[in-house]
Amino acid sequence: MARRNLRGDPTVWAIPFYFASMAVEQAWYRRRPEMRNESGAYEPRDTRASLSMGTLSLVAPLVLPTLLKPFTPGRGRWGRAVIGVAVAATAATVVADRYVARNAANQATPPLGEGARSDVSTDPRADIDRGSAPVGVRRARAVQRIAGPAAVITGGLGAATVLATRTTPDAMFARRILPDLGGGLLPFTVAMVGWDFLYYWSHRLQHEHRYLWSIHVVHHSSEHYNLSTALRQPVAESLGTMVPYGVISLFGIRPDLILKARGINLIWQFWIHTETVRSLGPGEAIPLHPLGPPRPSRRKPPVPRPEPRRDPDHLGPDLRDLRARAGATGLRSDEEHQLIQPVDHRLP
Repeated sequence: MARRNLRGDPTVWAIPFYFASMAVEQAWYRRRPEMRNESGAYEPRDTRASLSMGTLSLVAPLVLPTLLKPFTPGRGRWGRAVIGVAVAATAATVVADRYVARNAANQATPPLGEGARSDVSTDPRADIDRGSAPVGVRRARAVQRIAGPAAVITGGLGAATVLATRTTPDAMFARRILPDLGGGLLPFTVAMVGWDFLYYWSHRLQHEHRYLWSIHVVHHSSEHYNLSTALRQPVAESLGTMVPYGVISLFGIRPDLILKARGINLIWQFWIHTETVRSLGPGEAIPLHPLGPPRPSRRKPPVPRPEPRRDPDHLGPDLRDLRARAGATGLRSDEEHQLIQPVDHRLP
């Protein structure tokens, strides 16, 4: 997997700006005690969690490529073993699923008739829960519990590592279909537009598919909405099959320009994670995003279902302020960025 060139990464150079702007925002709240309970106010534990995730998200790309390289199919020592385990676990899970489903169909109880006992469960899985299921079914359930997760883990690991190693900007640039466009304004503009276009689809997929949402959800796990929330980034992105931004290099765009486009995109998104900037005034009408429709609300809407979070606000940098949705639905600011369950929620 590719390493990130930190020296050329604008987001690394922007770290002092991150902390300075957070200090200013925190001071702003301290001077307004009446806003202490607002969703944008800083809470020490929440802020520490966000900063820790941000730090780890910078360290992970330096460490995970080395750790995952031996398990990369086609390149690593254990790559074939990963594929073998994934195939075997998938096959075992399919067989176990069919066995349990067939047994459940055979054991299904007809609807209650006159004189039938109402205290007898009509769900064949109840016998399994009570431990009275046939031995074969109990064994099939055990296979499901072990082989199912093993198939997902090894299959996901294999797919993620193969995709990451074969679609790096350097690898794509070596196989480019257009000549090198150089380092001028035109290729940089293409890099910016290309990155933003792919970011939209990557962000959308992360919100709409549970596998990717399980990685991205940590960004939405804060109970506060301030600039530190922007740094609450996933550490496990290397384990996901994300949209490969390296494909931009197929069109003659140099990898260093893609890195710069990425940095500018993320730096721009940093400062919109705040409640302190209520309006951009006339700047609200200026579109910077050339590919998508205007976003209706700066702050996040409530989650319509536990997961995945189906939120149409997937765009990247855009100067249009995003508050029409909140106004139309009458949402309070503290309802607009939270998950369906708070982070301290305990399931029964």
